[in-house]
Amino acid sequence: VSLSFYANNFTKQEIAIQLLSILSRYDHHVVDQDENKKDILAIKAKLSDALDSCSSELNLLAVVLLRAKEREEHSKWLLRKKKNQIPSKSDISSAVKQLQWCAEETYLEQILAVAHCKVMIYYAVDSWDKLASDAKIMDKFASFFKSHKQEEIHSTNFDSLINGLSFYFFSEMWRHRGCAVSRALANLPALQNTVFVKNIVENRELKQQIEEEKAKENANSFQQRMAGAMYPLFDDNIFN
Repeated sequence: VSLSFYANNFTKQEIAIQLLSILSRYDHHVVDQDENKKDILAIKAKLSDALDSCSSELNLLAVVLLRAKEREEHSKWLLRKKKNQIPSKSDISSAVKQLQWCAEETYLEQILAVAHCKVMIYYAVDSWDKLASDAKIMDKFASFFKSHKQEEIHSTNFDSLINGLSFYFFSEMWRHRGCAVSRALANLPALQNTVFVKNIVENRELKQQIEEEKAKENANSFQQRMAGAMYPLFDDNIFN
């Protein structure tokens, strides 16, 4: 009798968490001082190769690593006292710096940076009333959604990640702050000329779809519900 064992999603994420725990010891600024430099770089190289060899449309490894990194970042924030779970200008600047640095790096580095930024956005949305009135913080926060010049080999992946980060911000704002506040984001000076406004808020293709759906009788699509929303939040969460 032969037995086959397969890792379920929980086990895969636990493996990813262990890998990230090892990689967290790696800092590209001080790696030369690490006695395990070769082993750590070898792990990173294998992960990068695995990510690059997977289909971009069905990259399970990327999803698992992203979720595991988000979980790791959330655990750090939860160690803070509740009153300190508000992103500071230095917190946001550090995340933006990492995001900008990885623009021309490997897909692995980009995924880890985006996960860090997603968690930062989550806590920013949670504290939006306190942060939105600070112009300097908003200027820095908007840098999450600005495109950067990259090598052609990484541009597609990175641009997609920035676009996804923008949609994540919009969906979190819609979920926790309501449709009126979410739509008003397009008027914030700091967010002008960002991917967020261009591709998410003012998406021409989506607007055209909305108009077409509104013209149809008895239509009940996502676009029409978005266009006709009159309440701060939907009774059913459309972003789940």
